[in-house]
Amino acid sequence: MKKAFMVLFILLAIFTASVTSLNDPLSARLRSETEQHLNTYIEILTTRAEQHNLSLMDKTILHSGILTGIAVSWFRYPEASALLFHYVYGDGSDLSLSADYFRESGYLKEKIAALGIGQHGAIGLRQQDDWRLALTLNPYYLDVTEQQVVLFHPHIAFAPLDSQRVPTIVPIGKLKIRVFDNLVSALEPKPFRAYAVWETNATSHSPFTVVRVDPRHDKLALFHRDEAGQAFNRFGRLGAWLEQRQQHLRFAMNAGMFHADFSPVGLLVMDGKEIAPLNLEAGTGNFFMKPNGVFFVTKNGAGVVESSKYPVVAHDVLLATQSGPLLVRHGIIHPALRAGSPSKYIRNGVGVAGDTVMFAISDKPVTLHEFAVFFRDQLHCQDALYLDGAVSGLYAPELNRYDNRADLGVMIGVVQAGIL
Repeated sequence: MKKAFMVLFILLAIFTASVTSLNDPLSARLRSETEQHLNTYIEILTTRAEQHNLSLMDKTILHSGILTGIAVSWFRYPEASALLFHYVYGDGSDLSLSADYFRESGYLKEKIAALGIGQHGAIGLRQQDDWRLALTLNPYYLDVTEQQVVLFHPHIAFAPLDSQRVPTIVPIGKLKIRVFDNLVSALEPKPFRAYAVWETNATSHSPFTVVRVDPRHDKLALFHRDEAGQAFNRFGRLGAWLEQRQQHLRFAMNAGMFHADFSPVGLLVMDGKEIAPLNLEAGTGNFFMKPNGVFFVTKNGAGVVESSKYPVVAHDVLLATQSGPLLVRHGIIHPALRAGSPSKYIRNGVGVAGDTVMFAISDKPVTLHEFAVFFRDQLHCQDALYLDGAVSGLYAPELNRYDNRADLGVMIGVVQAGIL
């Protein structure tokens, strides 16, 4: 008898390995037939459950299937397995999940960076976005602070028996089983709250470098061409030109988009004189993503304004540069910017918070949405303007930054003034 059970166990193990892991023609055929039979039986079982007609044998099979699924999936989807076990066999108390996987999830990292500090949810996702998260918490909620992230769902409860069927694909190796949420409700599970918590430090791990300038004390200036009409192009050349005039460049950054000849695409005002006019035309590209905007400085301070509103402040302006899009306007992120966009570049921009001008550059490629969220939620800028991307650069000796990425058009800088 023991030998017979051993043979049966070995055959079952071989069959399981074949249908869940192997790629040979026989295994693929067995897997296809197994999926078809199992999924058909689950549909039959779900129908009986919806009719409140499950027999004792049906319930036994259902329990066995759930426990088998939990055991098989534990190594690959431990959080989902723990959640399902607690739902069916727990007492309804809160369930603390390990944060080890969620902390490193690329999908969650991007989502958190895009959303920023605050409470967010409910957030749904496709299974292919992050299988492990989708099988555990879908939808999910986030509570993000500068110190920690709480990923949670306040009320784990699968669909009731009389609700519309919602299928979930449960991968067991290469085997794909389709389970309906309301089937689990036939076992009278207890709803509960599930959560995972991990520490973070948004400031020390921020992928941005920020230079703060107070224009009441530090003289901001725009630079474009020398006396001969030659574009400065590089921070080093600008710095050398200033040194010849007994001036010292303390900070500089590219200050707007430019044409092939390095002339500005939009408005440029230097020392109170308009060098290039305001550009309100329609077009393609980031500059023309309306609303775009103008960063300006007057004797009373600095500001960022939507381009069409610039004429209202133009008479007092000492310097101004136009670019686009307007990342943040009156505390609202530009409506065309999408979280999760695949377009990522090194980017730089400028915003104003109180009396302080915030110049920021990303230290790694980011989306426009991530950049806008950073200005709004981390730098607390009600208005912020995108300056450029890909060619973006920063010159800040006190931060040991001497970027020399590409030839630039207009630059903005502080001469003979410290970086706050």
